Amino acid sequence: MQLLEQLGTISFEIGSGCNYAHSFCPITDPLRYPPEELATPLDKTVVGDFLKAARENGFKGHVGWNIYCEPLLYAERMADWISFILVSSPDTKFSLLTNGRLLDFKHKSLLQKFNKICITLYSRDDEKRVIPLLESGLLEGVSEVVLGYTWLSEYLLRHPSNIGTFLTSPDERIRVYDVPPSQIYTPCARPMHDMEINYYGNVRMCCIDYRGSMKIGNICRDPAQIVIESFIKTAQEAAKGTPPICSKCKSLWSNCAM
Repeated sequence: MQLLEQLGTISFEIGSGCNYAHSFCPITDPLRYPPEELATPLDKTVVGDFLKAARENGFKGHVGWNIYCEPLLYAERMADWISFILVSSPDTKFSLLTNGRLLDFKHKSLLQKFNKICITLYSRDDEKRVIPLLESGLLEGVSEVVLGYTWLSEYLLRHPSNIGTFLTSPDERIRVYDVPPSQIYTPCARPMHDMEINYYGNVRMCCIDYRGSMKIGNICRDPAQIVIESFIKTAQEAAKGTPPICSKCKSLWSNCAM
């Protein structure tokens, strides 16, 4: 079996900002990008080169553009990077995780490039805006559309069969580094669900370890094969529940549809 054959998604953080930077979200944590990791941001060439190496290691999953940023803030950059990737790998599958607040028909041509789109709705006002857009065909042609709800909406009961739904809730992962460690080992498969690479090219074990307590590598600086092998080693440790950060995690990722 090749190293990345079972990896579901590689997420490259397309930007560093969000239009819904709530207090519960790590995007508000000034230590999300430790000073020693602030170097050159990702660019499409670095992303393309890393994807080439990933495919050589068996990767066949989705390419995403989010860790904690709102990708549609960077729609023009995202469209450019997607076009760049498709030149060398026309069968690449793309996924989009968004809060939906910037969904608009002006982005329809971009949205049609995605195989899967997950929209997390944080308020009833968001629902009132997004549902009519879906019913008007904004995401027509997208293979998989999923809505995440933070409350029990009637739409969860009557949604069309071609739209998936899940119920989630804002969590306290921003405080995870302050939580006393548990003595219970919790095996976790999250890393092989999604390799997360932040805006400065630093690979994270998962979205919970957003400060990077587990050092894996940087795709802007380190050879891709070394980064991939380091990631797999870390994923194997997480599968045993042995990384220190794992003893503080409550498996918060389990409700994530992406």
